[in-house]
Amino acid sequence: MLANMDNNRNLIFFTLNNFQKEGGGTIRMYGLLNQLAKDGKEVILISNASNHALFHPAIKHINLNHPFDATDKRKFQALVGVTPAFVSTAIYSRLFDNIQKVLNENGFLGRSIYFLEYLDNTVGYLLRKKKLVSAYYNDLHGIPTIEFKFRMRNAASKKEALMLFFKFLFASVLDKRIYGNSDGFIFASQSMKDFFNQQYPKSKHAKSIIIPYLISEEIESAYVDEGLVEKIKTKYNLSEKNFVILFAGGFKKTGGMTDLIQAVGLLIHNQPHIRLLLIGDGPVLEECVQLVNTLDLNQYIHFVGRTKYEELRSYQEISDLLVCPDKQNTYSQLIVHVKYFDALAAGKLVINGSFPSVKEINPDDQLSISFTPSDISDLANKINLCIENQSELEKKYKSTPEFVLNNFTYKSYLKNQNFEWF
Repeated sequence: MLANMDNNRNLIFFTLNNFQKEGGGTIRMYGLLNQLAKDGKEVILISNASNHALFHPAIKHINLNHPFDATDKRKFQALVGVTPAFVSTAIYSRLFDNIQKVLNENGFLGRSIYFLEYLDNTVGYLLRKKKLVSAYYNDLHGIPTIEFKFRMRNAASKKEALMLFFKFLFASVLDKRIYGNSDGFIFASQSMKDFFNQQYPKSKHAKSIIIPYLISEEIESAYVDEGLVEKIKTKYNLSEKNFVILFAGGFKKTGGMTDLIQAVGLLIHNQPHIRLLLIGDGPVLEECVQLVNTLDLNQYIHFVGRTKYEELRSYQEISDLLVCPDKQNTYSQLIVHVKYFDALAAGKLVINGSFPSVKEINPDDQLSISFTPSDISDLANKINLCIENQSELEKKYKSTPEFVLNNFTYKSYLKNQNFEWF
């Protein structure tokens, strides 16, 4: 039975996100909040969202009307990491006066609130310090210290490495403050919980529940736009003779897109009918473009850019293989990325790194084909395996989408778990 510590029926969530860009964070929020509303919970969302079309109609929206861009975010979090709480709230007094007004007008002063993203977790910490909330709970979407450490070790220059080192230090101090004082956590896995308990010993005493990065049940009825499919085929000159590989996600250092490009480069001589579509953008996009140019793969590899999440199913429809090429990194060892579940639900062949987190749900490659993360040759070999044995493997994995829908949607997970909301 779900309950919360305030003995109130409603669950209050907070984010500064305006939901104008789709990504892993917004997919997580839509999926979790919409399912709670479907399950009859009274869900309240305080946010900057102005378009509520993708939210369940039962969710009550309270608009902050306080834009917070990427520059604001960096300055704000750096400030919180190096100054006492009262300094940060004073400098950003307009933000906190606005939040206090919203909480007061809606009778939420002194309530417990769930904060949905990394930036929001920082806000929750400061609201607790100002005694505007009785407790703040953090839904954890990532671990920036791991990302900064990985990028630092793989930096192209000493200057870049030094800059990332300072970012790592700032993030470490900030996280120690936020997570060392948090009243509760929503972890994406038991491994993630163990990691936080080790890094931030105080977190052992906080309340916690585990909700992985799952998919929404609506993915079962995701619409394939036949018109869009034809446009994609025409734009990228795709035919039935091509073996189409698809990547969709953020272009990050840990994402492995450069490994995927190089793996395709190793195969082109013997498999010239390969075509690779790369959906998304991010910090290493330009590096990927340069690599494709250097390897002279422009006729085989196409950069699609950002697309709407609702269009992803159409791109998957024309693809033969979906690849999640993440490099070896600590974060992927701790959690299963939503893009993996998205890929499995599409009914296509899937390749994913053999991380411990994935192996837990994919023993002996029962759901997808595994490769050794950061091993370009092994990735190339597994892609070639899919090309040479496509029909046989498609039969083997025919029931994967049904298994995913029965086990890895927010609906199925929340139904099968017995935990209490704090």
